[in-house]
Amino acid sequence: MSKFNVLIAGCSFSDAYRDAPWYSWSLLAEDYLKEKLGNSCKVTQTAKSSAGQTKIADIIFSKILTNDIKYDLVLIQWSAFSRVFGKTEREALFNMYTHFIDKDDRYLINLYGTEYTAGDFLDFVEDDIIKQSLMKILLTKYFLNDKKIDYKMWFGWQQIYPEQINQNKVLIKLLDELINDENFMFFKHEDKYDYELPNYLKCGKGTYQSTLKKMFNIPTKDFFWPGSEFGGMTEYIRENLETGKYNRAEPNVTDDQHPSSLGHKTFFEGVIKPMLDEKIKVWKESQTII
Repeated sequence: MSKFNVLIAGCSFSDAYRDAPWYSWSLLAEDYLKEKLGNSCKVTQTAKSSAGQTKIADIIFSKILTNDIKYDLVLIQWSAFSRVFGKTEREALFNMYTHFIDKDDRYLINLYGTEYTAGDFLDFVEDDIIKQSLMKILLTKYFLNDKKIDYKMWFGWQQIYPEQINQNKVLIKLLDELINDENFMFFKHEDKYDYELPNYLKCGKGTYQSTLKKMFNIPTKDFFWPGSEFGGMTEYIRENLETGKYNRAEPNVTDDQHPSSLGHKTFFEGVIKPMLDEKIKVWKESQTII
């Protein structure tokens, strides 16, 4: 009998680091598969902290193209669009803020001699970040389809905001490719007010708060999570747990927005486990036929 091979990829939200302050959904998945299949399964954990779409896709391509393993299932938690400019959104936005917004919206000149403001530049950069990120996701999707490998994908936290996408025809078409793919999972969630804005967003003498206000119009007293059809893992967890139970340190700690162990367990039991049960059933049936 062959083995049921699973490849898991993502950023810190999926990192299978057993000494982390949380027990991740990816570790729960590995434990569950070993319980159900014993030595008849192999789980390859590749998620890395701070990985962006480029890194995640590179790892997936490398594992599939350079190994003899035929993967039966690939689980991919995609990261933040903005990791093109930094390891985290905070770093990326802060870099853009300090280089452009904080310079009195000065005029910049491109290679063709055209003047444009820092605000114009940020609008362009934002669209390009989203486009490049979606293209890497779609390239991975097409690659897995070509290799006839089953997969499930989702964002670690919401990245799609219709008000950003709807102004760009290319972005609309790219997003449609994901929306129409039953293997890409979005999690609908309702409007939700949270506790005070996380402390890690209050750094630099209020600089980052100003960046959030200017770029995303996010209030800085009460942290508001607007409802959407395009939620990720974080939004699923927030929708299914009480405030103060879904962050890394429990309860009511605002310094780290990574899911708590309870949050990971909630996501695993509600989303991953039913999916694995279905895939295991199909795999076992295929082994019987062989």
